[in-house]
Amino acid sequence: METENLHQNTQFLRWCERLNLQSVPSPGIQQQMMDLTQELTRHSHTDREKSEAIYSWMVKNVEYDFGLRMKVELYISSYNLYDGTHGDDIRILTRALLAAGPTVFEKRRGICSNIAHLYKQLCNMVGVECKVVIGLSWGEGGLDGHVWNIVRLDGSDHMVDVTGGIANQSDRFFDVHPLSMFLAGYFPIHLEDQCVQPPMTYRQYARWVTKSASHRFSLWKRLRLKHLLIKRMNLYRDFFVNISCSY
Repeated sequence: METENLHQNTQFLRWCERLNLQSVPSPGIQQQMMDLTQELTRHSHTDREKSEAIYSWMVKNVEYDFGLRMKVELYISSYNLYDGTHGDDIRILTRALLAAGPTVFEKRRGICSNIAHLYKQLCNMVGVECKVVIGLSWGEGGLDGHVWNIVRLDGSDHMVDVTGGIANQSDRFFDVHPLSMFLAGYFPIHLEDQCVQPPMTYRQYARWVTKSASHRFSLWKRLRLKHLLIKRMNLYRDFFVNISCSY
């Protein structure tokens, strides 16, 4: 993740303060995180076993923070995203959330962005390559932003959605095949995070979502939905294309 001069950015620090986010772990929290990962992976011999042990711990011990989500949505809804003048505000807010893994560890609750950041931090502490994926998800509630992870195991990339695991108290969101992620409605903003060749385009994803909603909407509404999806996906891409998350 690009963090150069990030913590000297007063707007970034203001967002952290507003949302009560701790983006830089105190020495005590950092040591607790390291002690936990060592204990969780004490009997693990492979990166897969280590990353799964961390996933299982988070699913059992971290809750989804609906209060934080409502607060974030309230801030975002105060902007007109389509007028093109508030891109920096949204990007800095997103970076604040993507850097707040320590808050999740300390409070044992978070939303998808900082839950994914904590998972990345814990995996990295035991030598497992892990990155954060910024994307979209389509479900009963419509199209929404979402954040999950990719872990590199045995030289290949594997999808992990800890937030999905927490919501469903399930292990089926660990090591998910990329095509299964698409079928479940996931779409990464950065095409390299799709882990499939050739990557799916925005129009293809919008077409798939529209088709999957065929039993819920009339033809006119599906065409309207497709148009709105493409518009919103382009908006997300423009906002988040420069927020890259590396291993």
